[in-house]
Amino acid sequence: MQKRTHSRKRKTVVVSLWVKPEIKAEIKRLAEKEGLSVSKYAGSLLEEGLHQKLHIQHAVLLQPLIEQAISKRMAAISTRLSSLLVRGVLDTGQVRRLVVNLLARQPGMTQQTLEEIIDGSQEGSRKQITHMTPQLASLIAEVEKWLLQDGAAGTN
Repeated sequence: MQKRTHSRKRKTVVVSLWVKPEIKAEIKRLAEKEGLSVSKYAGSLLEEGLHQKLHIQHAVLLQPLIEQAISKRMAAISTRLSSLLVRGVLDTGQVRRLVVNLLARQPGMTQQTLEEIIDGSQEGSRKQITHMTPQLASLIAEVEKWLLQDGAAGTN
């Protein structure tokens, strides 16, 4: 029987493994360079390798969770955007039809004049799309705030 020569207070255990001679030589060289024992240096290498492996596993598990959270948030924003777009398109279409109908009924209105008014309004609207007024900027900020608020706060 062998006598125990190591400390009973030590919190480490023996691990035996086989490596290529050049690996052992490199571990020994690096341990000497660091001023550590081969055992201590090899143990720290093994520990670092295990930490890296666990980090990679956690990263692989974390990616689907992040994607799911982003997808959930994007779905909430998409719902609000589609609601806003549908309301805008419906209201705009209804107002356009009413205005064209009212213009067409005006005394002295000809088909040519009506078409000129419609074409002019379309061109004016196209130019206004990129024009930013302080009032429009304030409305955009309010809509952005509404889009980004937590889904639990309501959808009004």
